[in-house]
Amino acid sequence: MKVPVFLVALCVAAPGLAQNSPAEMTPDQKGYIAYHYCMLHAAIAASRTAAKDEEIYDIAHAQCATTRKAVTAGQEANKPYLAALDAADAEKKANFPSWIKGVRERRATSETGK
Repeated sequence: MKVPVFLVALCVAAPGLAQNSPAEMTPDQKGYIAYHYCMLHAAIAASRTAAKDEEIYDIAHAQCATTRKAVTAGQEANKPYLAALDAADAEKKANFPSWIKGVRERRATSETGK
């Protein structure tokens, strides 16, 4: 089973994040999490529309462009951080269609009471 890059990065960071309050997190840690949740929230919202599964990533990416710009501001020299965001985006782009298909299937099952 292939584990998404963003999930690996979050799991690796999670032990340190769990010990730190948000005030103790670095700007890049906060930014990574904020961008990740923006993408997930936008994708879930888009999954409730008539958009095709293959279109969801592009919709979420467009809706989160301002968030990504904000979380990368001042981080231009932080190449590992920018690379992690790019890798997470590539992983999301590849996996969102099947993930959204599953989300929609579970929602339909839940709404029909089966």
